[in-house]
Amino acid sequence: MDNDNANAANAATAAAEAATVLGGDASSAMEPMRAYLEKTVQTALNDALSDYIDGMREAGAHAARNGSYPRTYKTLFGAITVEMPRDRASGWHSCLPEYGRSLPMFDDMIIKLYKTGLSFEETAAAMKETTGCSVSAKTCQAVVRSVYSAAIEFNSRPIPDCPIVYMDGTWLPLRREGASGGKAEYEGECIMVAVGIDASGRKNVLGYWIKPTEGASKWEEILGSLKSRGLRSPRLFVTDGLSGMPEAISNVFPGAKHQRCWVHLVRNMTSDARKKDRDEISGDAKRIYGSRDRASAEAELRSFVSKWARRYPSFEKYLTMPGLFEFMSFPSKAWPSLYTSNVIEGFNSVLKRKLRSRAAMNSLGNAYYLITNACERYNESRRVRRIAGFDEMTAEELASLGMRR
Repeated sequence: MDNDNANAANAATAAAEAATVLGGDASSAMEPMRAYLEKTVQTALNDALSDYIDGMREAGAHAARNGSYPRTYKTLFGAITVEMPRDRASGWHSCLPEYGRSLPMFDDMIIKLYKTGLSFEETAAAMKETTGCSVSAKTCQAVVRSVYSAAIEFNSRPIPDCPIVYMDGTWLPLRREGASGGKAEYEGECIMVAVGIDASGRKNVLGYWIKPTEGASKWEEILGSLKSRGLRSPRLFVTDGLSGMPEAISNVFPGAKHQRCWVHLVRNMTSDARKKDRDEISGDAKRIYGSRDRASAEAELRSFVSKWARRYPSFEKYLTMPGLFEFMSFPSKAWPSLYTSNVIEGFNSVLKRKLRSRAAMNSLGNAYYLITNACERYNESRRVRRIAGFDEMTAEELASLGMRR
């Protein structure tokens, strides 16, 4: 019953978000697009037959129209009915399916072109060039909008139980409507992302959430959502040093450990230091988390503090936080993947690269669709890639990580 209730709650949430993105009654918005598509297809058929007849006549052959008959096709916008023209010699054949009654080609082509990174205007131009059909940018936008609700379902689908979870936020510009119908503005929004390593060692984007700001309370809500979708027994969470994150994790998963990302930590310290000291600080810090065991790491930490803390008092707040050496509770072959959140940093770089052609995503709906597509592509491309050291670990070492070969 718990799973059923959780699934129902997730479905309700996805439906509510979809309604917000689509902006009211989607079916009423689709009718003008259905009528427009019907008119466009009819015009294309008539023009194609006219071109055929003109060509036949120029070649010296007799050609003429011979009436038409109705044919109905199913499309993303609903059913359309066209009058299929014909010639007397039955020599002309349309590009539409002769026996099928589904017409997905326009919708599919628009969506595929848009996924490649083209804008709506560029998609319309490409449709004109490749098919000869005049499709407006608004029509292309309507086609893409119609699949937003399916994109939102990405964040409500069941997920695998992952022993290791990385969480981080990345900032992207997003256009939101102004209050009370005011002018829309572009602002940086935090895309909060969770990437899990499943029991087979494979990477998987578990979900993303678009928030105006990042905070531990928001992450606690996200963790609760992940738990309801299938995340049952994580062993380790790897995050940056966001205040309140350890408490948020322990509130939802009391048995899980929390590892502070050393790459973020070193980045924060060097940003507080003079340029001439930064390389030396990075090298000294690497000796801490690169130690062969925890005792050695703690000795290197004391040496680091004695060398740098007096010159840079701000370092103390970074080096006294909990969660610096939790990764050492696991097999050493896995340490390079556990002391840093580089796994999720890698995905964030992919995400920004995918969205580079839209430096400012022009609506919340576009953001959901584009980011979901980037997540799905990442999951597919990384499906056979495992964390570092997986293939070298013994069965016992993998078991201590909650994994198996």
